[in-house]
Amino acid sequence: MQPVVSNTSPLIALSILDWLNLPRHFFDPIIIPQAVVSEAIPQGIARPGAREIDVAIKAGWIHVASPVNRELIVSLSDDLGVGEAEAIVLAVERKAILIIDDPSGRRRAKQLGVQITGTLGLLGLAKNAGKIPEVSSWIVKLKEGGYRLSERLIEKFLTEMGERTTSKESKEHTQP
Repeated sequence: MQPVVSNTSPLIALSILDWLNLPRHFFDPIIIPQAVVSEAIPQGIARPGAREIDVAIKAGWIHVASPVNRELIVSLSDDLGVGEAEAIVLAVERKAILIIDDPSGRRRAKQLGVQITGTLGLLGLAKNAGKIPEVSSWIVKLKEGGYRLSERLIEKFLTEMGERTTSKESKEHTQP
């Protein structure tokens, strides 16, 4: 299996879904940088997913690693958070797929040649692998849990997953 590095937000999203271990079905190892640990498990704050992520690290199926290229981290930190910057650099160094939802972070990772996916991409993998019959109820659960996703992105994804028709297709189905 291919290694994967995750940023903080997708881990929180997966915790909202009670499915933090979803990446384990498709990737090995699952790696996060120390900055993501610090963001996900802040001292004294009961953040969504903090306990689950901590348990996964202690159980050994989420590995914590430090990226080496400090210069690239500093460069990326000009317009990204430290967790995103470290996750991108770690993905570059490990030749790993990066799980990231933030649009700016996704753009920067792509510029560096990093293969990316996000929370929705993981749900798509789960559906395509037959682990779930549909993704729409999972998206509802994410939104109810306070996870922000643009409506445009959701509609595009649901269309790609065959759970929505495009407006052009809808008109074709309603015309005689």
